[in-house]
Amino acid sequence: MPLVDDQQRRMRRYLIQMTIRVVCFIVAFVAWTVYPNPYLMIGLVGAAAVLPYFAVVGVNAGRESHATTYSVPSVTDPQRHLTSETPREDEDLYDEQ
Repeated sequence: MPLVDDQQRRMRRYLIQMTIRVVCFIVAFVAWTVYPNPYLMIGLVGAAAVLPYFAVVGVNAGRESHATTYSVPSVTDPQRHLTSETPREDEDLYDEQ
């Protein structure tokens, strides 16, 4: 995924999460004036207070969260150059006597 597309996707996701936060505040205010339920208001305001943390962490995760494969050279790598210090297959590596 190109960098520009990744940045636009993350900005869009952040905007959606911040819109949900504003809606939580508005619904908490309207719910308190119409039907004063302290549990509903505490839940909505709590969600609006915690949401920015998760939004910022999600946005700052960046491209690293999508890169799950790492290039680790293996023992049977064909590009590996053999030297005179490299033991042969028939040698016992642990026989130091």
